[in-house]
Amino acid sequence: MKILMVLTSHDQLGNTWLEEFAAPYFVFRDAGVNLTLASPKGGQPPVDPKSDLPENQTAAMARFKQDPTAQTALATTVKLAGMKAEDFDTVFYVGGHGPMWDLAESPASIAFDCAYAMQPGYTEYYFGSVTKFGADIGYLQSGVIIWAVLAPTTNLGQGALAGHYGGATVSAAVGVGAGANVLLGGFNSSIALQPVSIEGQNGLNVAAGVASMNLTFNKEKPAKSTP
Repeated sequence: MKILMVLTSHDQLGNTWLEEFAAPYFVFRDAGVNLTLASPKGGQPPVDPKSDLPENQTAAMARFKQDPTAQTALATTVKLAGMKAEDFDTVFYVGGHGPMWDLAESPASIAFDCAYAMQPGYTEYYFGSVTKFGADIGYLQSGVIIWAVLAPTTNLGQGALAGHYGGATVSAAVGVGAGANVLLGGFNSSIALQPVSIEGQNGLNVAAGVASMNLTFNKEKPAKSTP
């Protein structure tokens, strides 16, 4: 198994909490996991000095301080921008206050690719970025998220999905067939994205936790038409 551990590079208003790195690091390493540590800037992530106070010491932290391999791994994180989620079985975000400042807005952390199958045999491509997560995220593995596209017409123009999408509720006149956790946006805010939830399918429950996102039409990758 391959796991990407992502740490903050933020050095103000909170950093990495040492215990929240050390504990999962040793659990993964002891299980024989192939670990890669990454951060937005690469190198040594700032560690919150409060996490190393005497009253916050734990067994995992004591082990870390006696383990040169773990110390070197933390000091030499690779740059997150060079990582691809599909190369790993799981992406694990290390806790602390820092992630709320840089990882929540880092393009390398929140970016994704989107393929819109407008109709059988025709697919458009978009760049995406999640701008806000809700409280329902509970899935750490990389995977494919599926939304159903609800629009006022079946004859959408090229790139019509581009734009900002925000959360709405059923009472927001989304329309028949739409439900909770719908995202509204696109052309004239007329398009609704309904997360498709299928029991037992990888990655789909994470769609319910995406509260807002941006889609940009990929002009460098032409729409694909197949017979």
